[in-house]
Amino acid sequence: MPRKYKPEVHAFIAAHVAGTTTQELARITNAAFGTNFTAASMKSYKANHKLRNGRGTGQIKGAATKRFPQQVKDYVFAHYKGTGHRQMCDRLFEQFGIQYTPEQIKQYYARHGLNSGLTGYFKKGCCPYKPQPGTHAQGCEKTWFKPGCTPHNLKPIGYERVTQDGYIEVKVRMKKSRPNCNDNFVPKHRLIWEQANGPLPPGYVVIFKDGNKRNFALDNLAAITKKERLDMNRHDLFSSDPQATETGILLARLRTAIHQKEKEIKHG
Repeated sequence: MPRKYKPEVHAFIAAHVAGTTTQELARITNAAFGTNFTAASMKSYKANHKLRNGRGTGQIKGAATKRFPQQVKDYVFAHYKGTGHRQMCDRLFEQFGIQYTPEQIKQYYARHGLNSGLTGYFKKGCCPYKPQPGTHAQGCEKTWFKPGCTPHNLKPIGYERVTQDGYIEVKVRMKKSRPNCNDNFVPKHRLIWEQANGPLPPGYVVIFKDGNKRNFALDNLAAITKKERLDMNRHDLFSSDPQATETGILLARLRTAIHQKEKEIKHG
């Protein structure tokens, strides 16, 4: 059963529907009466009551005239030059006590071919404000870090964290990270592998043979190339059985070696 609203709610919607988007109409109605219209329910309400905002095929007879009285029209036509939509809303409220939305004024401008002349661009010769290097607002120096001050949330070397992918990372250095790159942390499984075998060669990754990201036993870790890992993913060669994964590594290594040899022969 359709929900019934008070007559004043219907009167408000009918008075504000002209030139107002469905979403904006729902917002201002909810603000005025504490209703819970959504854009979809307001669209249904307008359809059930044959209300139109004038943006499409038509509008309520006389709604535009009621919404924009003659004195408002005269004021808009006299002051639209150099006046944006939001600024015109403020001026009309001050002059006539009628609250318009920027969208309503935008549509009114469009319907009557009014161009404020505002482009939003800097005029030729206008220089935007640029603060001088080293300048600052007076008083803000009170909150600056003092030389040698250590942030309270600074994590020590050896601190561990869990990534979104479920891997554990260990903090290994305190140096300032490169832009957009936190290089103070390294994966724990890679760190353990390198402690036993030396630096990981370029193009290699360390995997868990049993797929358990918490099993850091050295015999559960293996270094393979990225191409080998890609081949194992393609052929579903990863397993919870370490021995099956080791067999998959050998197959991937053989396949990638054959593929590389074929490329060399093809290109001479």
